Amino acid sequence: MGRDMIGPSDPGPDPGRRGRLAPAVSPDSADAGVGQDLRPARLSEPEGEGDDMRKGHREHAEKDRRHAEGTEIVASAIHMGDVMSAEASAHSQLKRKRRRTILPRELRIRIHEDFLELRKQGLSYNKIIKEIKRRYNVTIRKSTLSGWKNRKHSPYNGIRIPTLEFLKPSEDLAYIAGAIVGDGTVYKMSISAPRYDKFFVGLTVKDKEFAEEFGRRLAKVLGREPPIPRQNKYSLWVVEVQSRTLYELLKKPIDIERIRPYVEHCERCIAMFLRGFFDSEGYAHKDGEIGVVNTNYKMLEYVIYLLKKIGIETTSEKPILHHRAGRPFRDPKKTDKVYRARKDAYYVSVRMKSNLTFYEKVGFTIERKRKRLEEYLKRRGLLPNNSLTT
Repeated sequence: MGRDMIGPSDPGPDPGRRGRLAPAVSPDSADAGVGQDLRPARLSEPEGEGDDMRKGHREHAEKDRRHAEGTEIVASAIHMGDVMSAEASAHSQLKRKRRRTILPRELRIRIHEDFLELRKQGLSYNKIIKEIKRRYNVTIRKSTLSGWKNRKHSPYNGIRIPTLEFLKPSEDLAYIAGAIVGDGTVYKMSISAPRYDKFFVGLTVKDKEFAEEFGRRLAKVLGREPPIPRQNKYSLWVVEVQSRTLYELLKKPIDIERIRPYVEHCERCIAMFLRGFFDSEGYAHKDGEIGVVNTNYKMLEYVIYLLKKIGIETTSEKPILHHRAGRPFRDPKKTDKVYRARKDAYYVSVRMKSNLTFYEKVGFTIERKRKRLEEYLKRRGLLPNNSLTT
């Protein structure tokens, strides 16, 4: 059908609508069919301007994309930071928990001693671990036991006797206690930075053999090298070691009940305590008198009790007053300067008939005291001329 011809179904111009013209139909709209949008077409953009706008849109879209990606990265980083922080917190809590489960040194030492005993019995590591678990409800790693066996590490950490619980009675310890009780020094030194305390026990005497004997016995008790005696400005011999355990045992005023288990462990321990005490505070005169002077009345009562326990009689049942507080005296250990006694002092004397028993069971370490007693016993015919101190 031609574009300019009217089809048979077209009724043609309506006579009743004379004067009203039908809208003009664009030649391009004829092929568009029914429903063609007859709105005016958008004006075309000037050449080049559309490209610039599209480029701008693309740039804005790219910026939006990068911003979105950056936001995601930041969010991801925050999330990762939270995760890492949570992991670090969990790790820190685990470390604190592990620190809390570290066994006390005393328990580790007890387990160590049991381990050594069980190894002597021929038990394997696995059996020892089970036995320790049964005894203490503690699981010890095999690597720990191996380190103990090969001496790569030790629960003692350089402290052979960490508490009084691990301090075993011995003749050496009894001698140390007697010497310290007599005229020893026990003190604590506080260090301000870093804050900690040092604990010392020692002896200051004029007889070198006494200082050396004291040092040898200290070495045996503490498991260390013997301390070397040194001379101070008064030409006195000083022996001193650090030991919190001995400090706790022998700190003054002396607690007799605290030292009693170590002193009265056996007859030899009693004798060595008395020897240390008489070496420190005792005397032996040429006329055969043996005695001791001290300001601690209770301690002298205890000494009388110990002497009787090993068959040595004293001249009195109770300590006797030697001098009152305020009495002037010269200190032979330091200078000839005159001092005044701050406390009352008391003495205990051994009966002459017990001198030989004292010599055989207790004796003196200090040579000058020992020789006086030996000479007296020889004069009385109670000791052969070639006799030696026990």
